[in-house]
Amino acid sequence: EGHRDTFGQDWAPWMRRGLVDFACSMTYTANLTKFESWTVKQRAWVGNAPLCPGIGPYADGVGDFPPLTVARQILTARKYGQGWVLFNLRPELIEDYLPRLKLGLCYAPPRLPQWAGGGQ
Repeated sequence: EGHRDTFGQDWAPWMRRGLVDFACSMTYTANLTKFESWTVKQRAWVGNAPLCPGIGPYADGVGDFPPLTVARQILTARKYGQGWVLFNLRPELIEDYLPRLKLGLCYAPPRLPQWAGGGQ
């Protein structure tokens, strides 16, 4: 919410007016309860517009958090959104997180969602 004033990122009205195709919120926290609360709030802001919560281990001010936390946040993002985005690509993310995600939650090849021009 603070980014509306500090960065001019008032993306909820942009979504409601159809000015952008989807929202990728910066939902950066290691706290699962907070992540879900923020995601639920963001879902309400954008209505049915596509929401892809951003997950940010190593994001500014957040620091690293366990791959299991990232996996749980992915499940939450899938519950309330139409996708998710993993931010801050760096060697630790590539070496510690992505191989583990590939073993479970992300084992299937990604498909472009229909709202983004993909098939079913």
